[in-house]
Amino acid sequence: MLRNYVGDKVIDFAYTTEAGGRSTLYRTKGDLLFLFFYHIDCDMCKATKVNITDHGIDCKIKTLYADQDKNTHLDALYGLRTTPTLYLLDKNKTVLLKETPIEIINDYLK
Repeated sequence: MLRNYVGDKVIDFAYTTEAGGRSTLYRTKGDLLFLFFYHIDCDMCKATKVNITDHGIDCKIKTLYADQDKNTHLDALYGLRTTPTLYLLDKNKTVLLKETPIEIINDYLK
């Protein structure tokens, strides 16, 4: 089932921080939030990460490891068919852009 359509408030989820703590998507503050779902062995994900840096995306970026074995809840909530999967959210966690190439996201932010 597809979820999180453009214009919808995105589904919240819990995640482990880099420091080993727990947080949720809704606790992440910022006027704009860029979600980057990736897989560590994905060449396109690596290239996209470089493109994010090269484009100087000017918003909070949340990078989430979409390992199908460990994060099946993310796959179920977000329908992660492929990686990388990119979302742009507003401060209310409403989907502005979904599964959109980095170049289009960059143009949107200009």
